[in-house]
Amino acid sequence: AVTRPFSTSQPAPADTLLVADSYRVVRLRVDGEPLWTHELPRGAQPPEFYVDAATVGLAFQQYSTTSPTTQLSIPHRVRSIALHDGAERWTRDFTENLGAVHVRGDVLIIAQGADLVFLDGATGEERVRHPALGPPSIYPRIVSDDAHVVVALDPFVRAYDLRGALLWQTRVDGLGNGVRVVLHQGDVFASTGDG
Repeated sequence: AVTRPFSTSQPAPADTLLVADSYRVVRLRVDGEPLWTHELPRGAQPPEFYVDAATVGLAFQQYSTTSPTTQLSIPHRVRSIALHDGAERWTRDFTENLGAVHVRGDVLIIAQGADLVFLDGATGEERVRHPALGPPSIYPRIVSDDAHVVVALDPFVRAYDLRGALLWQTRVDGLGNGVRVVLHQGDVFASTGDG
């Protein structure tokens, strides 16, 4: 069982709930019974969840279990697990800051340092990298539908296909860190940080 209180939780498809602590991720049915349990490595911090219809992306840090003092061992770890059974598909470790993680279908999109990277959902291999989109660390807003990934990062809103190919970009002054982005029926709506 997951120790209470749950450190993180996220609704999942089919009226289920994902919950986690520093030891495991559990997918629960509405009656509270577990469908599966995915064990986390020792020293892991409770993960953040990124959920799609078939994939769960986990992002977490991992601390050393052998150091006499608190020591960060893996600054940024991304793991892909299957939603239906919790089986690990792959794990990748990053030393750069991850400013965003987003899951859509069989692709994971991450902001790694100043780069936007599309990872293959089945293998974790890099599909495409868009380098130096901003300062040393970027924190974009990412939304998607079944055909598009829209990324808002001051001063541009950019659209990509799910393979990571750039479709268009539009300059929008005043995006800032407070930008909200909605993708609805192929239209993109963005509110600037200025209101």
